[in-house]
Amino acid sequence: MTEQESESWYEYGLSGLFYDTANFITGEALEYLPAIWTYEESVEEFIEMIETHKLPSDGAPTIFHSEVITQTILDMLNPKTDVVSLGMAYKTWSSHFFRMCKIKEVLIFSKGLNEGPSYLVFMKDSSKNSELTIPERQLCQKAAQNLLECIPTDHFFNPVDIFENRWRLPNAFVAVRKDKSGFAFGDPETGGDAKRMSKKLTNIDKVYSTISAFLVVKSDKSIICWGNPDEGGEAPERTTGVAQIIANQRAFCILYDDGSVDAIGDMQYGGVLPNGVLDDIVNIDGNERAFWATKEDGTFETWGDPEYQNRDNKPIFDMSAFLTRKIS
Repeated sequence: MTEQESESWYEYGLSGLFYDTANFITGEALEYLPAIWTYEESVEEFIEMIETHKLPSDGAPTIFHSEVITQTILDMLNPKTDVVSLGMAYKTWSSHFFRMCKIKEVLIFSKGLNEGPSYLVFMKDSSKNSELTIPERQLCQKAAQNLLECIPTDHFFNPVDIFENRWRLPNAFVAVRKDKSGFAFGDPETGGDAKRMSKKLTNIDKVYSTISAFLVVKSDKSIICWGNPDEGGEAPERTTGVAQIIANQRAFCILYDDGSVDAIGDMQYGGVLPNGVLDDIVNIDGNERAFWATKEDGTFETWGDPEYQNRDNKPIFDMSAFLTRKIS
């Protein structure tokens, strides 16, 4: 291994534990490892052979000829740091490493916390996933607001878009992959758990959120919701033919392609329609605590917090309610 390759190797954070373990098990030096394995057909062949226990195969790094050896090495590494670093070094192998370590999802930030690479790793066994730390929440918030110098990627090293809930420091997020599939992560009480919807999180077109729920519009104009049912996490009766969505702090307003309207979430924030029905609507809008709908004849209906139904985020004050005192 050249000096440059050696520096590149340790730049990914591969620990001395990996080095020592590989040499101890195989009796071979790491100098015989190629910096990266570039023959894609050989990679697929090798993975197929180790999965079917036909070992070894030609063309693979020698220490990975046996799944037993590979698994032993991976078991001695931290799946949330060293294994991801190993996947970064051997990108064509990353999905195989993650499968063996029972890693379900990975988000990679090439410039994350402390200016270095950062990883968010989610295990298949959800009980092994810890809560997001404040720095991790800040990192995801910056990614959602496009304030990072890098674009987050998944474990296939494809770019992902991240969306946040409406907490001041968001604690639940949705990641949308290049193929328009997605997954939720973070606090399960505020939209970070979408296991019931996981198979439906495909063909994602747009993502909306309240303080504790998410709503996704798919490419076929259908919607799915999850999170706190009292703040928009419970889907309406009709989930197809959606034309427009407006979200506020605790409710969603939905305009359908036939001009009808529905709302879900906290009643105080507009999550329940006035009089139960709204038809012949051409546009909807709102602020953080109320919604309004414009009809074909130009008239409009407002609902939600009575003090916020004046089409901006400033409350309406009843001046007559102010106490006065006599001037003596």
